[in-house]
Amino acid sequence: MNAARAVLPWLALATWLTGCGLAIEPALPPENHCGSGSDCPGASCDTSRHICVGTPESPLRIGFSVLPAEDPVAGAPIQSVFAPLEISTSTAHDLALLPRMTVVGRVRFMDIPVPAEVSFSRPSPIPGSAALEVSTRTLAEPSAAPPPDGQLADYSLRVAGSESYDAVVRPTGEATRSLPPMHFSVVTPDADLGRADFVYPDTLLEDCAAGHFDGCSFTGEVYGVSADAALPEDGLLVRAINPETGEVVSSSATSGTDPSSPDLPGEPGVFSLRIAPGAGPWVLKITGGAERTLFPTVIADPALFFPGTARPRILVPRLRSVHYVGFVESPSGQRLGNASVTFRAMDVFDSTTQLVGSFRTTVSSETVGPDSDPTHAGRFEADLLPGTYEVSVTPQGADSLGVLVRELTIMARPDGSTIMGLVFSVPDRARFGGNLLTGSNDPMPSVSVNASARGRVTADPAAAYNRSSDTRTDGLGQFALSLDVGVFDLVAKPPLGTNYPWAIRRSLEIGSADRVLSEDLFVSAPVPVTGMVRSADGAAMVGAHVTAIAVLPDVDGLERAIPVGEATTDANGRYEVLLPSSLR
Repeated sequence: MNAARAVLPWLALATWLTGCGLAIEPALPPENHCGSGSDCPGASCDTSRHICVGTPESPLRIGFSVLPAEDPVAGAPIQSVFAPLEISTSTAHDLALLPRMTVVGRVRFMDIPVPAEVSFSRPSPIPGSAALEVSTRTLAEPSAAPPPDGQLADYSLRVAGSESYDAVVRPTGEATRSLPPMHFSVVTPDADLGRADFVYPDTLLEDCAAGHFDGCSFTGEVYGVSADAALPEDGLLVRAINPETGEVVSSSATSGTDPSSPDLPGEPGVFSLRIAPGAGPWVLKITGGAERTLFPTVIADPALFFPGTARPRILVPRLRSVHYVGFVESPSGQRLGNASVTFRAMDVFDSTTQLVGSFRTTVSSETVGPDSDPTHAGRFEADLLPGTYEVSVTPQGADSLGVLVRELTIMARPDGSTIMGLVFSVPDRARFGGNLLTGSNDPMPSVSVNASARGRVTADPAAAYNRSSDTRTDGLGQFALSLDVGVFDLVAKPPLGTNYPWAIRRSLEIGSADRVLSEDLFVSAPVPVTGMVRSADGAAMVGAHVTAIAVLPDVDGLERAIPVGEATTDANGRYEVLLPSSLR
């Protein structure tokens, strides 16, 4: 690259980073092509493909995901995921899909069909990846299963054969008031058709008691306590949850309503839950229902009530609400409408009951029209409970403005008057730019560049709420992004026809807003992985989408999985994924 060519891109980039515009006409990116090794500095020429190929800086751990173009029987195609292998050079690797089968069954309580979502999940063989899950809803009316089963079925689902699944039944609609979610272990057979019936036990009708905390009915009452009285509290949503995971392990109930008909009043303050068999330790989660939005979330441990009365009494606070008014503005002082303002408090405290709860609400700032009061621009109003809040303000539709997070203590005024609060001034986003270059320092124009927000906590609390951003390189191969504070994975994806792999910059940390940062990305010579994708019976899979997934170390000694390349199988079922040789 000569000196003039090196200077021009940085002049254009500097122009953007300082806030001025410079239009560069789009151009086609270069192609990876070679005739001999001299065409591939730092790499070698694969003369069979006529492309430069590279060698990984260190062995890559790569798993694969395959999504067929269609399911051979019916319904949506099912993803197949393959455990990672170590790749040190260009390699061939065939992918044989697991056999697929249909599982049918009944979902019943006392032989009555239960409307529910039925999901089957199993761990991914790729460390750091999400579990593999497929789900369906029960049929409106039971229907006969295909031969040779022929029995009535409430659901039908396509899954992998000869696999172990965690099946979860989650009641829907009115059934959530009478039945809890339930887990079942299912091993699918090596067959085209299998059956798994899910039946709720009759023991759910029995009362819970000391030493008997699951697979039973728990009845209690909720009383609100103030300085001078304790009275039944109606209209509160009550559920049992796992204290470690937050998973719901019971039916839901609304205090003070008839369990059999939620539209009818019941005994004041009383609720009844059915706890799932095998639920393990659980606590009660009490929140405001649809008509009690100004109520904190309170967690109550049932260990405080057993052994005890036949109807344990759970005390909750009665708190005076606070009406809070504030404004949102830009760094230049312009009032901003349509900004999302979220208040999160984990220490809503009541001195009378000594109970600590949590509370969350989200409002939007006002956008004023020509006939509206201009003094209301950027104004928001929120009804809150006394406590210490983390307030996050997220502008909408303004790419250059960042997320603001600050702590705010709200206390009720003795006279109950409105609090005219702060003006929340959101920051500018950091400006990040650079050049996308090949190993020969040739620019890569017209390439998509994505900064994927990881939402990882850093010293700045705003990092937990960072947002993804994307752009394309211009005619000089330059890219420019406005980014929130936080951690991002930066990925550039050259078009498939260029024979270049993705360029990846992991865990790019933007430490503060309103900064100008620059860093070049380099597209390396690829490490090709080729092979065939076949069905379980050996047929070539045409049009299947193949994704290469790298397993990489993460914080705290954990691992994470990120996509690093993709391809679509051709008319012969063949794929070729071009892996980046560097995953820095």
